Amino acid sequence: MSTIVNTTYNLNHISELAESSTSVLNAVRTKLLEPEPRKIAPQFNSASLAALVNIEKRRINQLAAKENNGLPEGHIPEGSNARHFSLAEALDYVHHFNKRPRRPDNERGRIICTTVFKGGTGKTTSSFCIAQGLTLRGARKVLLLDADPQGTLTQLAGYAPDVDIGDEDTVMPYIYGEQKNLRYAVKKTYWKNLDLIPANISLYAADFYLPARYSKDKSYKFWKALNAGLLDLAKDYDAIIIDCPPSLNYLTFNMIFSADGIVMPIPPNSVDFASSTQFWRLVHQMYQSISEVDAEAADKKYDFISVVPSRVKPKEMSQLITGWMGKAFGEHLTTINIPESTAVDNFSFGLMTVYDQTKAIGSNAAFRKYKDRMDELVDHVDTRLMRAWGLNWEMENEY
Repeated sequence: MSTIVNTTYNLNHISELAESSTSVLNAVRTKLLEPEPRKIAPQFNSASLAALVNIEKRRINQLAAKENNGLPEGHIPEGSNARHFSLAEALDYVHHFNKRPRRPDNERGRIICTTVFKGGTGKTTSSFCIAQGLTLRGARKVLLLDADPQGTLTQLAGYAPDVDIGDEDTVMPYIYGEQKNLRYAVKKTYWKNLDLIPANISLYAADFYLPARYSKDKSYKFWKALNAGLLDLAKDYDAIIIDCPPSLNYLTFNMIFSADGIVMPIPPNSVDFASSTQFWRLVHQMYQSISEVDAEAADKKYDFISVVPSRVKPKEMSQLITGWMGKAFGEHLTTINIPESTAVDNFSFGLMTVYDQTKAIGSNAAFRKYKDRMDELVDHVDTRLMRAWGLNWEMENEY
């Protein structure tokens, strides 16, 4: 008979686990990003740039070779005959050819939060792709705000939350009243026209601080802790995209209250669908509670609320549950179905999204299908931005 060894683990063991896991993570992160220590923006060849701005490839080459037209000439790498363009150069072409109207001077940018009740829905990837896509397809200037203590969005933006980001770099000093605005927290990223307010585990403190302060001071409006700071930043950006934690906590509700639009990605399965209905019920209950003491909350309006089927599998059950979602969410359910795709797995392994590469890693068909759907989601959001600014525009105008 074997002897059962009763092993226990103390806090020293927890500390060792923390150190060893962090060490391995840092080594893996460095390996994934080789040969660069940070993420770098994609390069565009003439064909991919032509597709981006919807003109013929030969015209790109003609414009690049022409002097004094204000457009970048790109570069031809050694050993290649093809002309290449950096992201910054590509965005100059986007601004030149993009037909979508600009944000009027008297309008601020719109605040959009992606939120859901549980993880594994594609929420963070969608947040980052929407932001990247708005710069590429809409020629917008975008700010990303990572409100999730896990910091996955921060990683996608090229920063390591546990190494590069201090507590003072997050929204927490503003919540504590140590900063007068949120501008101290804005960081540049590897992607032109895309800035970031990063996150790290210090954001967990918000769920202790906000209710504790409210319990001591009933006049403190905890749901507005970030509102003024976000509205101030919205003057400088076309869109602020907020990646919320996968829960309805105090920080999430701050983002929902400050938002002008909500994007909720939901995989069409019974668990995620049930979770989403609970989420909306809790949001409603929260608004009912604070509306008793805040007239602004009672009159809250959103430019749009979009529920997006995500990680959709080609199965009959997915179609059935998508039907349920249509009945539950009505006009708010988009016709955009983001597929579950090997393309996502191939890119996410290198901390990338579908916009970080201009060609497929693996199956080109899977890459194309996923990117087409993500382009549709970006255009969906950009259309709602323009409508919120009072601009009449349909995507058909581009073709």
